[in-house]
Amino acid sequence: FYIWKTSSPSPTLRGSLYDWYLATNGGYWGAHSGLSGGNPVRLVFNRQDWTLNVVNTLPKAFLGTTMRWTAHSLNGTCVGGDTISIPDQLNGNHVAHLEYKLPWIQSEQAFMPELQNILLYRMEVFYRDEYDSTIHNTRNDYYLTGPSVGSESQSRYALLGAYRKVLPRVRLQVSCAADDDSMDIVCKVDHLQKEMIGIMTRFTLVLDPSMSDGSEDNRILPSFYSQNYITLLPGDSSYVKINTKNEQKQTWTCLPDGYIGVGTRKRGGFFLMVSVDGWNVEQSTILIGCTHNLATA
Repeated sequence: FYIWKTSSPSPTLRGSLYDWYLATNGGYWGAHSGLSGGNPVRLVFNRQDWTLNVVNTLPKAFLGTTMRWTAHSLNGTCVGGDTISIPDQLNGNHVAHLEYKLPWIQSEQAFMPELQNILLYRMEVFYRDEYDSTIHNTRNDYYLTGPSVGSESQSRYALLGAYRKVLPRVRLQVSCAADDDSMDIVCKVDHLQKEMIGIMTRFTLVLDPSMSDGSEDNRILPSFYSQNYITLLPGDSSYVKINTKNEQKQTWTCLPDGYIGVGTRKRGGFFLMVSVDGWNVEQSTILIGCTHNLATA
């Protein structure tokens, strides 16, 4: 039972929330994304009838609510979209059922004809407080097949496996550095390619894998991420903040190369790195720039 519940079910994003070492898996981040990162105001898509609901878990009302969605084929091409204004205020502690049904867009832009039945729907909600002019927004990404129900619809997701085997991997540009004050690690990721969605891009804090024979787990645990398993459209940029225990941060030093390490190079120290991979993302390891508060080894 424990082995079953702690195995990663990617890309289904169900069943497993963490692995054997209590590191969060795709199931956890799928739920996190479905809740718009825990945002109190969020959009919920009903897979049964393709209707939309806006959830407000705060006790105050919001005005000027607008919902925008775009549909993208897996090569990143936008194939449709719409913007819907919600005329009434969004009351506190309330679920607003929108009189709107999300349409299915038959894509003819897919690079593999079989993949025309899988689209990424990106949905955003914009709203403001009645006493504040600041516009807030939350986002959800849904990988959807046609509106048919049952096993036929679910089986189409298996085509993602063929997608990963046939097409080249997405190359992302990632840079990481430690924050001077908190010592948290902040990574900026850019999807600069003109084609292909980066599916479930995963960040992992590790010790330099080149210093290991692969028989040991080189992850830094526990580590906590602001977001993970993220979706990146061509042209997207995003930030991931990584935090770990203070006891571990106290072992970090700034190696002469200008990057964070554990120990010293003369005494067999290791570089601290961020591993980046994903369902169709090319694996890479990123060195972490030093903060001014670290002593030089």
